[in-house]
Amino acid sequence: MHFEISLLEAYLVLFVLVNLSSIWRNRVALLRSRAVQLVFVFCAFSTLSLFWTPNFIKGFLICGILWLLFGCFLAFASYPNLKKLLPTLFKVLIFSACLMAVFGFFQIFAEIIGLPQNISLLCDGCLARELGFTRITGFAIEPQFFGSLLLAPVLLLLHKFISAKSDYKLNLCLALLLVAVFLTLSRGAIYALAIGILVLIFINRKNFKRVFFSLAIVLGTFILSLAIQGASVELNPKRTGDNFYSAISRVIHQLSLGIVDIRPHLQSNSSSPEEQTPSIDSSSIVAPGEPILPPDSPILDGYVEESTNIRNLLTKLSLQAWAKTPANVVFGTGVGSTGFVLHRYFPDQVGDTEITQNQYTETLLENGLIGFSLFAALIVLLFRATRKHQFLWAIFAAFLVQWLFFSGYPNALHVYLFCLLCTAHVSLKPTRRPRYAF
Repeated sequence: MHFEISLLEAYLVLFVLVNLSSIWRNRVALLRSRAVQLVFVFCAFSTLSLFWTPNFIKGFLICGILWLLFGCFLAFASYPNLKKLLPTLFKVLIFSACLMAVFGFFQIFAEIIGLPQNISLLCDGCLARELGFTRITGFAIEPQFFGSLLLAPVLLLLHKFISAKSDYKLNLCLALLLVAVFLTLSRGAIYALAIGILVLIFINRKNFKRVFFSLAIVLGTFILSLAIQGASVELNPKRTGDNFYSAISRVIHQLSLGIVDIRPHLQSNSSSPEEQTPSIDSSSIVAPGEPILPPDSPILDGYVEESTNIRNLLTKLSLQAWAKTPANVVFGTGVGSTGFVLHRYFPDQVGDTEITQNQYTETLLENGLIGFSLFAALIVLLFRATRKHQFLWAIFAAFLVQWLFFSGYPNALHVYLFCLLCTAHVSLKPTRRPRYAF
């Protein structure tokens, strides 16, 4: 059995315990709140599904996370003058994000000079041997989640820039964080950021000049990230058969899903029969038009199609599993059941520890139409509650896009905490001051 307990989870437990007295004093106002009622019902239904889930232990732990988030929501909603705390929370968010971005740059340097992974904290799939350059992770488990952690601070800073409410320090922070997002080379995070930027531009479309300059910053930082990735390849003493141009062309190929291919073809496999050698090692056969690389080149040479195919397959199988029985359709297969259920229906394609890599299909499979409707209602509530603060919609839209690329709660607690904090701020007013602030 594999259990994951993070410092954040331990802190949130302490946070809820310290605020229990405040929650109790404001219980009447909290019970009348539609937001509180809806979140409670979703958590309660997920907990009820423990009676029919085939994976009780995992389901029980997930329910623990859900109720912990609900407790945090009640604590946020019970805090008096939450608005006065927001400037401090903003500073903490930006400072910590920049600190992690700087650590990300250290990770690139650490691999260049050969420091071990227990110091650089890089995952196996983030090393330069994969794509020729390092994909930074900060303290996150993988690049996608580090990119996800940076979405909110980047879009908040971009909003301040467009609104002319930032200074040169915040603008430098914006540039630093944008470069960090691009250095993760996480398609989920970068696509989500692109959608968030488009929403922000639409909301501020009348401020054309500032919007134009903001796009210039985004483009400039993307070019800078390409330069860093290319330079890291040149500086890496272990590189062979790789260079600055091949590195950045690999990035473009990956981000464009293989559509834009400017990679250098070192040797074409489309030569005439007379030019081919008489014996061919079957392991070296590549598709027509693909580059034939030196044996010690990076493992991956651009767009990793397998990653997309696996996600598409898991989405397809989860929808098929959901539609297997009327009970699955209405009530779902139970919280935490995804791996067991997919393995039961498709034993030759999926292992029993698999997840769907898509929060929407996982919610539909595990919670059925009832749970998915509650989940959708929470999203609608989030947008309605913040309609007077539409710049937040850019962040919510980015999170919604990212849910297409991963599923689960432990590594994405920041998504739910940010949304719950925003909802508490705009829609709930505590009636009594807590004895303690934490």
